[in-house]
Amino acid sequence: MDLDAEWERIEKAAGFEQGLYDLLCDYIQNFSAGKENEVFYAFALDCNAIYNDIHPCFNTVDGLAHSIEFYKYKTNKEILSLKWNMGDWKYAASGATEWKYSFTSLGKEIESHLDVLSERYTDFLENSDIERDDFEDEWNRRYMMSVARVAMRIEVGDALESLKKTPDFAVFALNDDESFDESINRHLRLRNQWNQGKGLA
Repeated sequence: MDLDAEWERIEKAAGFEQGLYDLLCDYIQNFSAGKENEVFYAFALDCNAIYNDIHPCFNTVDGLAHSIEFYKYKTNKEILSLKWNMGDWKYAASGATEWKYSFTSLGKEIESHLDVLSERYTDFLENSDIERDDFEDEWNRRYMMSVARVAMRIEVGDALESLKKTPDFAVFALNDDESFDESINRHLRLRNQWNQGKGLA
């Protein structure tokens, strides 16, 4: 069985990626209001693939400086770890009440997309040669690739245009059980495909 082709078929039928992209564009537009004087260095999607949780997070240059001062970090290793730790970002998932409450109808729509995607792909896997113990890894990998494609569309589109950004502004999607390097490498692969005109397959 062609797992890639089946995921693509089921995902498109469920409308997950397009629905998530539309929801994020609306969220970012509302989030950007009143933040004209802040300089951002990253936008990320903090995910838990098993529980279908996705939270948009932003951090600013000043937010990072505040965290460095708060923790009294000195070494480059400490600062780099803090820089990419979304739990310490100024606009982290835990504080994204707008995302959780302000777009209730769209949020429910995304939830329904995910329910359909999860149910149909699980049914497919049960009839494939994949061992049940491998279901979680299979789901995580494909789920995160879909979310990463959405993050890539956000990066190359105009959704972030209204924000002031550093020259090295980063966009990525990170699952809770993977490292920052894994996330960035996946995003770089997608960017290379995009730059070569191969789309986001």
